[in-house]
Amino acid sequence: MAVSRAGALVLKLIVTGALLALVFRKVDVGSLTVRLQGLHVAWAIAAIVVLFGLLLLTGIRWYFVDRSVGSGIGPWLAIRLALVGHFFNQVLPSSVGGDGVRAWLLSREGIPIRRALASVICDRVVALIVLTVIVACTLPMVLVVGGASIPSAVPFASVVGALALGGLLFLCFLGEASSSWLGRIALVRPVGVIIRDLSRVLFRSEVRIRVVVLSILAQALLVLGIYMCARALSVRFSAVHLLMLPLIMLVSSVPISFAGWGLRESAMVTGLGFANIASADALAISVSFGLAQIVVGLPGLLIAAMSRYWGTRETVEQRLESR
Repeated sequence: MAVSRAGALVLKLIVTGALLALVFRKVDVGSLTVRLQGLHVAWAIAAIVVLFGLLLLTGIRWYFVDRSVGSGIGPWLAIRLALVGHFFNQVLPSSVGGDGVRAWLLSREGIPIRRALASVICDRVVALIVLTVIVACTLPMVLVVGGASIPSAVPFASVVGALALGGLLFLCFLGEASSSWLGRIALVRPVGVIIRDLSRVLFRSEVRIRVVVLSILAQALLVLGIYMCARALSVRFSAVHLLMLPLIMLVSSVPISFAGWGLRESAMVTGLGFANIASADALAISVSFGLAQIVVGLPGLLIAAMSRYWGTRETVEQRLESR
């Protein structure tokens, strides 16, 4: 087990290094340095404030997702663990490593680890589904607005849209039935639980509208945060650039590099390059955004260091009984 984990880490480091090397081969380092040195502090602070607000929003969304799953966590605990999870997403090898930390810390609060994992996975998958739908809607708009030349944009948008629609229809009409069937097979029973919970969160929960709205708002804040990073670097952004960002974030979410570094830069340089943003400028935006994410994660580090002051098993059980 330790050998496989070490191998996965080495592979991600290799992928990260290779992607960064490819990006820097396309970039004028002198132009990149000039952009970073000309950073406008006020816009940078605004970006950090927006990204921190995004974290608070994702914590609240997780609370509502969890209400459908039934772990019984409160909103303040959800926000705290979301902050901690974000910090570990920035420092662990995987860009979703913080989700594992969230589940583990939730289990320390007295929630069974399987239920904790189901809650965290549902939150992550719901956000990914909403982002996929947004990409399916915004990518065709890029072609309508103009200013970008994306090879195979229409077929790609069609495939993404079909996958999103197919997944939603499956969860709506076959989620409960497939969950029940998978539950009879021990090996895939956890998958059935996730499918059941996703079906409930998106279609059968009383808070489903709130979850979807919060997910959309979270993506809007993410785009706004990146826009402010661009403004901090004096890079001009138009509507087409903003419409490109959801696709870039979807590609960047694939956990194949160290904390997302390298993949995000490659996606940013390539995606914004289609919209006529210079490679050095796109890389500067990506680097500044990555650094802002680390700064935003610092409160999570503080909370993690103070974890011994968190709630006990008894308080969570009392919350469950009160429901």
